[in-house]
Amino acid sequence: MKIKNNCPFCFLGCEFSLEKRFKNKNCDDLNDYLFQSSQKTHPLIKGKQVSFDVAINKIRELILRSHGIHLDGLGCDYEGLKSIFNFAELHRTSIDHMEGENIANLNLISQRIGGHFCTLGEVFKRSDLIIFSIEEINVLETFRNFLLESNKKRKFLVISNNKNKINHPDLISLTENDFFDLIKNINKKTYLEKSKIFLKHFNNSKFITFLCTFNQNHKLTEKIFSFVDNLNVSNKRASILPINGKNNISGAVQYSLWKTGYPLRVQFSDLGIQYNPLEFKSELLSENKELQIYTCCFDFKKDIKMFKKNIFIGNPFFKHKKDFDVFIPTKIPGIHDKGLIFRGDGVTAVKLNKIIDSDNKSVSEIFKNIT
Repeated sequence: MKIKNNCPFCFLGCEFSLEKRFKNKNCDDLNDYLFQSSQKTHPLIKGKQVSFDVAINKIRELILRSHGIHLDGLGCDYEGLKSIFNFAELHRTSIDHMEGENIANLNLISQRIGGHFCTLGEVFKRSDLIIFSIEEINVLETFRNFLLESNKKRKFLVISNNKNKINHPDLISLTENDFFDLIKNINKKTYLEKSKIFLKHFNNSKFITFLCTFNQNHKLTEKIFSFVDNLNVSNKRASILPINGKNNISGAVQYSLWKTGYPLRVQFSDLGIQYNPLEFKSELLSENKELQIYTCCFDFKKDIKMFKKNIFIGNPFFKHKKDFDVFIPTKIPGIHDKGLIFRGDGVTAVKLNKIIDSDNKSVSEIFKNIT
């Protein structure tokens, strides 16, 4: 029987089936996982294979002996997040998402300047000028191909310092400095000659959308937010669609808001919830906390900031699994188990189905064993 499902690895949640017949071109992460899915994985302690019970007992021992615990990653489904936050509350830990710096960057600037956000559906149906601010060319191409399925006539521009990687003739490219000069002088008509094409599309547009991955480039993020805000004050209509949507970022932020009232980077304490988006991050917390428990079912290539002691719970094929004190492979929602995640824009939940059997436990089952 053919089972259709939504991809758990990317922002769009593209539809696929076990037979690998895809509605849209499947993402690299899904391809990589399906290629490895037949391989058997086991729990590890310092790189050596052990039983599940031995690994669980080792985690319990580390929890009891450690001075300070930090939970990170959070790349899992709703039930996994629920069990992780319950653990954090019980053990008075700090907690953050693996994309915490991007989340903090977006929140801090939107709180200060204001944000005009839109949904993926609005972009698909209304936007006639798409301006990408994305360094990952494969992500850019995925979104461009998705938007080309619409009958809406639109133009595509990209702000990128990697101009040599932009191969599509219909993608107009500006460097970040070109973009800064353009928006600074857009009403003075002293813009650069090479920005004329941009301005032509800009003046003809009725609904402009910036599709952005908000990384640690605070200057570019701030310029985009200010520019969009100024456009909406005038007669133009402009919006922003953040697309840091992998690893269930939106689901983690939503659950943190429900549970704590804050969008992650929180510390559970006897006095209540503490929120500090600047200091509650692994780079600083590793100096005064001994143990990190990192959970990620989806990303198996992530480079992780290590603490004195480290536990990884998640993707069976994580490339650095032998570097951890304890590694426990899990079921992946949308592959081995049913689950619920949020689409990258945070607007709608995405239901995931099980398509392959696995002997591994789910994230929620593992946290119930160590709580």
